[in-house]
Amino acid sequence: QNINKLNLVIPEWFFINPNTDKLEVNIDPKGYNLMRKSDIPIMPILSNNFKQDFRPEGIGRILHNPNKRKTLINNVLQQCLQHKFIGINLDIENLNENSDEYLTLFVKELSQAFHAKGLFVTQDIEPFNADYNIRELAKYNDYLFLMAYDEHMTMSSAGPISSQQWIEAAVDNLAKKVPEEKIVL
Repeated sequence: QNINKLNLVIPEWFFINPNTDKLEVNIDPKGYNLMRKSDIPIMPILSNNFKQDFRPEGIGRILHNPNKRKTLINNVLQQCLQHKFIGINLDIENLNENSDEYLTLFVKELSQAFHAKGLFVTQDIEPFNADYNIRELAKYNDYLFLMAYDEHMTMSSAGPISSQQWIEAAVDNLAKKVPEEKIVL
């Protein structure tokens, strides 16, 4: 009923299968058709969340293998072009990496391919996470989506999910490292 109030939809439709190291696409046809009919821009998520769990092994092998990176990037790009998506949102979490070098290289290569076709690249960023080279990632991403939640969760002490003070600190922290116009809260 309110789809005309939206300016972008970011559905969770692209997954990295940790067993095959390949892209799995699960586009909801009813939702897709409604969004297309309503002329709402669509930017699906590419995630290593597979069957409700962020899995580091598949994306880890892809990040370290130039051929697998290229194949994944090409497959995601072709899906986006085929379905007339405006770009891709990366939600890569719980990596088991010793450095951020390979993730940054992947984002750079993906951005080059997508930007050559006029498509956006965005990435979800956890607050206060030193595992990512935020300054480098900001060079290649059009926007960084700050996931300002999980201040407290089931695995931590009790408290608010995202208090106002904590959110402000997370935004301030990110804004010290990247241009403000690239931040989406």
